[in-house]
Amino acid sequence: MKICVINNFEKECWVELPINLVELKEELGEDIEIGLYRIKAYELPFDVSEDISLFKLNKYYEVVTEMNVKIPTLNQELRGIINKWFEDIEDFIQNKDKIIYCSGEEMEAIFKHLIEKYEYDLNQAKSYLITKNGIYYYKD
Repeated sequence: MKICVINNFEKECWVELPINLVELKEELGEDIEIGLYRIKAYELPFDVSEDISLFKLNKYYEVVTEMNVKIPTLNQELRGIINKWFEDIEDFIQNKDKIIYCSGEEMEAIFKHLIEKYEYDLNQAKSYLITKNGIYYYKD
């Protein structure tokens, strides 16, 4: 995950997350410290505004990386999850404990049970998101 940060003098720099603010300040100058920068581009599994705080961005990275331990495909699926249930990454993080993820054999068993029980397309159900990597359930 990385972002392109640009300062008020149009000098830009690509950095990997988590962002080392000391190194970025050395690269782009004092503008970074007083918030005079914007995010020009990014390669992230979620959308961000150009004026997002770098501290907040590091926090998002920390949470998503921590969740990747439990859900190895999260980076691939995060945009879909956010689009299905949340307004943005902040909303996702506030509600992340309400998401249940199943994959492999447990996914197959749950999928068969739900189809038999409800007899309808689970992708149409508000609480489920079915992807090639697993089933996500959101406890609203």
